[in-house]
Amino acid sequence: MGAILLSQGKIKEKGVLPPEGAVDPMDFFSLLPEVVTLGERGGKSFEGVLVENIDEHGNVTIIDTSEFLGI
Repeated sequence: MGAILLSQGKIKEKGVLPPEGAVDPMDFFSLLPEVVTLGERGGKSFEGVLVENIDEHGNVTIIDTSEFLGI
C-alpha cells in the first residue's frame, strides 16, 4: 500500500520515517476497499487491518474501520 501511495504522489517525505510520519491515515484508509477488491479478484484472502488505540494505562480499544471502508 505504501508503494501505491508513493506512486500516487501522496508520500512526499524523504528519508527513513515511521509510517505515521509519512502517510496520511485517511489516504491509507481510502485505499483499503481497492486493496480488498484486488485480493478478491486474485482469489487470495485479505485479512484486513486491525486498528487499536492503546492508552497510557495499557488499555486497548479496537477501532471500527467500517466507516473508512464504506461498509
